[in-house]
Amino acid sequence: APIKQVGMEFLESSHFPDEMQGRVLVGGYYGNTLEQHEMRYDAKTGLFSTELLPNLIETKNPVFRPVEVLLGPDGAIYVTDWYNPIIGHYQASYRHPDRDKEHGRIWRVTAKGRPLTKPPSLADATLSDLLDQLDSPERWARYQAKRLLFERDTTAVVAVLDAWVADLKKHGEEKDEYLRLQALSVYEAHESPRPDLLKSLLRASDPRIRAYATRTFSTWGRDGRLPDALALLETQIADEDPLVRLEAIVAASYFGDPRAAVLAARALDHDFNAYHHHALVKALHATHGL
Repeated sequence: APIKQVGMEFLESSHFPDEMQGRVLVGGYYGNTLEQHEMRYDAKTGLFSTELLPNLIETKNPVFRPVEVLLGPDGAIYVTDWYNPIIGHYQASYRHPDRDKEHGRIWRVTAKGRPLTKPPSLADATLSDLLDQLDSPERWARYQAKRLLFERDTTAVVAVLDAWVADLKKHGEEKDEYLRLQALSVYEAHESPRPDLLKSLLRASDPRIRAYATRTFSTWGRDGRLPDALALLETQIADEDPLVRLEAIVAASYFGDPRAAVLAARALDHDFNAYHHHALVKALHATHGL
């Protein structure tokens, strides 16, 4: 079983084979390993699980201590190695002479025989160029594009984003929903609510998108921006997907209205797991006395 991990990255890089995409990479600093996990989602129960796969790196060398794992611009995996034979504070004294305070390593892990990816030029990219990267299959490119979009001037970003969203009808429905979700996250970062966009994603065909939109709804729907917020909440509480219902219960806890607590309790009319129970208890506690 995995033990004592630190650092985590999702593997989304075309440099690696298709079967590896979406895996979770974790630094096993205690066991001197770089772990990979297959993440699974059970749509029936709304529960996530992971399976530990064979380690990407495994060594008997006791100084290998991976403490951070990140994808690089070339699609390779970069591992920060603390390089220390002693890492605990109760196994050995802080003054123990074997503690290495000078060395460290960075490992670069690649897929043999596969070309590296070519990173986009983002430093001087236009806002439109950055928005185009939101659809990149490379996690590094998407992350960096979003970071830069978050840092740019709000007025400029929102103006270009509004036009970009309006033009998304040229894509197919599934692709359109995904890109609208990406746009929603950028609007969130700039604290610029778009109620119509949110409403459309609350009823997206993909339940994962509905779940994310429901979480956004917990903040955008509580301050009067959505006059029909309680009606929307009622719909989400009755959603067929358990993850959407879970997010809806949590969203109810943000509303300063006792009717939200009543709506949250309606989740009991559907399949109800331990996560729903915990969320409902917290939601009722948060709305108590309103």
